[in-house]
Amino acid sequence: MSTSEYFLIAEDHTLVNMGYRILLEDNFPKSRQKFVQSRKELEAVLNEHGHEFTFALWDLQLTDGNVLTLISNTLKRFEGLYMLIVTSSSEEVFAEQLYKAGVRGYLTKNAREEEILLAINTILSGNIYFSKAYRRLATAGHHRPQQVQDNPFSALSIRELDILKHLLTGQRIKEISTVTGLKQSTIATYKQRLLEKLHAKSIVELHQLATLHNLFDSI
Repeated sequence: MSTSEYFLIAEDHTLVNMGYRILLEDNFPKSRQKFVQSRKELEAVLNEHGHEFTFALWDLQLTDGNVLTLISNTLKRFEGLYMLIVTSSSEEVFAEQLYKAGVRGYLTKNAREEEILLAINTILSGNIYFSKAYRRLATAGHHRPQQVQDNPFSALSIRELDILKHLLTGQRIKEISTVTGLKQSTIATYKQRLLEKLHAKSIVELHQLATLHNLFDSI
């Protein structure tokens, strides 16, 4: 297997990045790495050098916001880019949506170094890596796991999860509009739709529900 990969790592924790650097240098000695810690920096790097990267190793939450919608756009824009998500966000909600978007692997941050390396090698071999936790959620046939069915967030789209995350961090409609590039009326529509889908009367209730289901550990 080639070790001349070019990794784009989007992670805002210094110690985690140190671990990634050691892992990659030990196991892929000919590889290059580019580390970014904010969504703004990530977008700039993608715009200028996106076609150069072969492997993306991203967290879902960076210093200035989440990268949920950026993931699907990036995978459509740069065909052949492999992507592994390593994050603290709920696997039973996000993994299913992100696999559909083209992500090749999803791990939570309690994964051991050995599993991260296994996931990288599996993905570089052209396969999809399903974590042990995700495989436990899977059932035979086309039935969704009961844990996913019981989680009210599992039916949300990536865009809805993106807007929800902004709302749960306390951002107002105008602020979310600026960050996402969507009209304020569109954000307001998403907000109302989320309240209805999740049977909540307010953002406070949404936050309580998210906490109950460990939706956003990084908030």
